Amino acid sequence: MYQIRRDIGIRTESLGDPLFIYLIDYMDNVSDQTAWHITCNKGLKTLEDRPVIDVAIPPAERRRQKLRRTVIFGAIVCVLMVVAVLILRLAPAGPSVAKSNLWIATVRQGRFSVTVSAPGTLVPRKIRMVTAGAPGTIQEIRVEPGDRVQADSILAVVSNPDLEDQVAEARARLADAVASLVSQEASLDDHLLTLKDTLSQVSAQAQAAKLKAQAEKGLLAEEVVGALQYTRSRLTAGSLAQEEKLTRERIADFRKNRIAQIHAQRARIEAL
Repeated sequence: MYQIRRDIGIRTESLGDPLFIYLIDYMDNVSDQTAWHITCNKGLKTLEDRPVIDVAIPPAERRRQKLRRTVIFGAIVCVLMVVAVLILRLAPAGPSVAKSNLWIATVRQGRFSVTVSAPGTLVPRKIRMVTAGAPGTIQEIRVEPGDRVQADSILAVVSNPDLEDQVAEARARLADAVASLVSQEASLDDHLLTLKDTLSQVSAQAQAAKLKAQAEKGLLAEEVVGALQYTRSRLTAGSLAQEEKLTRERIADFRKNRIAQIHAQRARIEAL
């Protein structure tokens, strides 16, 4: 490899023949010297026909060549760096998170919880089928998947016209039964009040008859009152006392009967 100047030089060489004059163009970065023109008295000849003496490269040319190599090497390095940056930018980047969404705190010892976000399908641990007690059409769903429910929570509202008619009839019967119970209680209370009033009257009459019989007994000894009148008064007092006793018994029996009737009516209401 020759490092050749970029100018035209004239060289002479004694070859044992008549003098040859060589006109040579020295080229850069070539492996041989190329002769463009050779003028002599024998005509044109190529440089390859004769050997050529090496020429020393000047220091200035060496510096230029060194600078040229440095520039070329630097350009290659810059191109490689640009290509590397482009490759890194074109490569898929990892997920980024905004700084406002991060929690920054001082590191301390303790339990560390890791939350992993990933696509997937939620699968319940246990599935329980829920069925309605009667056929119908779902009108409203009151709970959603994942909601917490209790034993008495209403999951859905189901409508059935036939059942609604039956419910209306049952409510009507219940209302009639309640009204009948109220009426029955009122009637029994009125009858009880009547019995109590009768007892009060009989008790007063029996007490008056008893006092009259006691008074006539004292007058009978003085012969102010006849024996017949005293006997009549005594019998009247005894009869009224017996009637008072029977009235009290009827009141006690009526109270028991009243309680039984009310309980029976309430049982029929609860059965509806």
